[in-house]
Amino acid sequence: MPALSRLIDRGTAGLSAVLLLGALVTLEAPPPWLAWLALPLVVVASRAPLVLPAGSRDNLVVGLDSSLLVLLGLSLPWRQALVGWGVSISTAELTNKRGWDTRLFNAGVCVVAGAAGLAVLDTVPKAAAASPRGLLAAVGAAVAYFAVDYLWSAVSIAAVERTPLRELTDARGLPLALACFVGVDSLGFLAVVVLHQQLWAVALLVLPFTALLWAARSWSNVGAAERRGSVLSAASLAIQKADEPAQVEQIVLEQAALMLRAPGARWAASADGVGGLTAPFAPGGRLLRSLHILPRGSGGRYGERDADALRMLVSVAEQHMTAFGCSPSSDAPRPRTRSPAWPTAPCSATSSRRH
Repeated sequence: MPALSRLIDRGTAGLSAVLLLGALVTLEAPPPWLAWLALPLVVVASRAPLVLPAGSRDNLVVGLDSSLLVLLGLSLPWRQALVGWGVSISTAELTNKRGWDTRLFNAGVCVVAGAAGLAVLDTVPKAAAASPRGLLAAVGAAVAYFAVDYLWSAVSIAAVERTPLRELTDARGLPLALACFVGVDSLGFLAVVVLHQQLWAVALLVLPFTALLWAARSWSNVGAAERRGSVLSAASLAIQKADEPAQVEQIVLEQAALMLRAPGARWAASADGVGGLTAPFAPGGRLLRSLHILPRGSGGRYGERDADALRMLVSVAEQHMTAFGCSPSSDAPRPRTRSPAWPTAPCSATSSRRH
């Protein structure tokens, strides 16, 4: 990982730690015990975000945990709410299955964005939290949280990858993501209204909250499956129409990255695939090299369904390459004893080129 990326990730985590420590030092009283019920809910909600497509290879992730931020912000003073939110979201992000630097960045940016959202909510007196003024503050807090989270992430990616910021922020799915985010956060305001009427009735909101988590996870999985199937079908047709092996290899590189919404793909010796996802490429039953999908910048891991789709794409390419007569020469080493040098394939245009 580049030094600049590590610096940004750890710097973001450091800033969030300063905010939390400052809130803890100036606390007049710790958050009430009821506030800590948000911790397990935040952890569960963070595991089932709503994933929306944005462009050909990017995703917008709408976390459902921010609805609990609204509940905390309209129910508690700013410092107490920040401590409760910061500890909860940090626990959720730091226990996620990502690289440690990515975990630190995600936890840090959620705390910073949460502080911005809580500052908006703190403008409403607690006695008016369940009023229309509280609803407007909840909407404003959602917009503030979303803006800080999205722009902070975009700026960090632009700095590391040296990509113009407008290319990262020009996302077609941005309005839909913001609308979903505001809608999700309105659940937090609804919880405040119920809390002001009947404390016991707040528990009933667990049912719609659970249903929302289930629906978000299912919708995201279905969308990903449809995308993989659509790209795989288009790639198969394109491969069948290819006139030479070089075209097949290029189609596989382009379509594999598109299918998995990955930052890129490359041909590599099997030992070179560090991180990401790798599938062996063996037309005619002999291993030529491997197709390596680069790790996602967000630190998200590829799932088993991603691996299955990649193997299907490679299988189609292997069959077509075999039809070309492309297979390793008889003196090419077998996979178990092959040297680091790439074996030669008579019809391959890129068999000896590293990417």
